[in-house]
Amino acid sequence: MLLLGVPALLCIFAVVPVTIYWMNTYFFEGGSNNEPHSGWMGHSWFLFVLIFYNIFLGTLSYFLDFSVMSLAKILGVIGSQVLLIILLILISMLAVKIIQKFGSSLPYNNHWRWLATATFQNLPYFMLGMMMYKWQNVYKLLHSKPILWVFTAVTLVVIKWQLGLYEITSTTQHLTFMLITFGTAITVSAALFSLTSQLINRKNQAINIFSESAYTVYILHYIIIIAVVLVQLQRLNVTMPVRMLVACFVAAVGGVCVHLFIVKKFWPAEFLLNGKLRIKK
Repeated sequence: MLLLGVPALLCIFAVVPVTIYWMNTYFFEGGSNNEPHSGWMGHSWFLFVLIFYNIFLGTLSYFLDFSVMSLAKILGVIGSQVLLIILLILISMLAVKIIQKFGSSLPYNNHWRWLATATFQNLPYFMLGMMMYKWQNVYKLLHSKPILWVFTAVTLVVIKWQLGLYEITSTTQHLTFMLITFGTAITVSAALFSLTSQLINRKNQAINIFSESAYTVYILHYIIIIAVVLVQLQRLNVTMPVRMLVACFVAAVGGVCVHLFIVKKFWPAEFLLNGKLRIKK
C-alpha cells in the first residue's frame, strides 16, 4: 500500500491537477476545441489498477495454479497455459463489453467506470506476467524466437491498423477488434522481450539506470515534462514532429535526472514518488 498508494495519492492531489491545467492550456492556446480527458486519476490510473490486483494477488495466484493443474490432465501443461490466457482474454473482453453497455446507467459511473474498464482490459497482461514468474517455459517462450514474434507482431499491427480505418457498427466487430488488440499487445511485448534479451545483458549500466528510475519517470513524465514542454514549444511555433521528439527526450532524460539527483538523495522525495521508506536496521 505504501509502494503504490503513496504515489497514487500524490498524483491525484498534486500531480494530476497541475497536469490538467497545463494540458488545457496547451489545447486552448493551440486553438483546439477538444479537452484532454484524464479523469480524476489522470495518468496514474495504473497505480490504482495495480493496487486492485495486489489486493487479490493470492486469489489470482491460486486461480492460475488450480486452472493449469486441472487442465494439464487433459491438455498437458503447455496446452493448459495457452488455453488459460485465451480464456482470460475472453473474460476480459466480456467484462469490458458489459461495463461499456450497462455501466453508464449505474450510480457514480463517471468515478469508477473508467477504472473498472482499465482493470479488466489489463488483467490478461498482468496474469501473463504472473505466468512468466511462475513457469519458466512461459518466460523462455516469450523471450526467444525473435524473428517469429516480430513477424507476428508486425502482421497484427497492420491488421489492427487496417481495421481501425473502418467504423465499428456491431458487437461482433467490436469483440473482433478487441481480440486483435489483445493479440497485438502480447505479440509486440514478446517481440520486444525476445529482441532485447538477445541484445542487452544485465551488465548494461544505461539499462539499469532506466529500469531503476522507471517509476519516477512515469509519475513525472506527463506532468512536467511533456505538458510544460509542449506548451513552451507551441508558444515558440515549433513544428509538431519536433515538439514530439523534444518532449520525448526531455521526459526520459529529465525523469532520470530527477530520480538520480533528487529521489535517491532525499528520503521525502523517495517516499512520495516511489513509496519507499528508508528504515535503519
